[in-house]
Amino acid sequence: MTTIQIVMKLFFFSITVLSFSMCSVDSFTLCSPNSICDIRTITIALKATKAETEAERLLAKARELKAQVKQQQDDLHDSIMAKKKVQDSHTDEIIAELFPPNDSEGTCDLVARLRSKRLASDLLLQVVHRLHERTRVLEKKEPDLEPFTPRLIEAAKILDKEFLTQKSECGGKITHAEIIHCGGGNMAELLSDKAKDLAREYDEQFQKRQESFYDAAKKKHSRDEVDERGWKDGDAWNP
Repeated sequence: MTTIQIVMKLFFFSITVLSFSMCSVDSFTLCSPNSICDIRTITIALKATKAETEAERLLAKARELKAQVKQQQDDLHDSIMAKKKVQDSHTDEIIAELFPPNDSEGTCDLVARLRSKRLASDLLLQVVHRLHERTRVLEKKEPDLEPFTPRLIEAAKILDKEFLTQKSECGGKITHAEIIHCGGGNMAELLSDKAKDLAREYDEQFQKRQESFYDAAKKKHSRDEVDERGWKDGDAWNP
């Protein structure tokens, strides 16, 4: 090998070493002797990849949290529905005892049953609410139960009168416990107000549903006319 060949080989070897030293080790990019590594471009690409990975991680975390919230909401809903089912079953049993199949439909018999059971005011309010559901709200309505609430209110009036008369004759004061348990001589009014509130709320919701249905039908009618007449026909928007 001649001296000139040896010098040329050393020259190309030096260039190769210099080129490799200019490359970023972290970039994993090998540079040829005839090229120079663009470290800035590689760094930007790595940062972009890292940002994309972080975004994917945050999106996955968001989806996980959303699923957890939905599961908690479903569990809460199931728990509430389970408790309501138990409460409704208990209330239905009380209704069946107050209004048995062989009931004479007389107020005095109902008064006697209420007097013997000594039901608390909150439980009687539950009875009124449940009767409202079974006669007007539930899909399978029971119209035969509609007279039960007015009868219950009339029976409560008699018990209220008995309670107030006894207090007046004995000179006793109405205690807080008596107000909480039996309405303090005001049970009939409490039951009547409850029934009125439920009926008003039901009527308002029914009215809203009717208006929503009417608006939806009106919009559909307008869209159908636009499709039939064309977008340029202004009369289609004034049904």
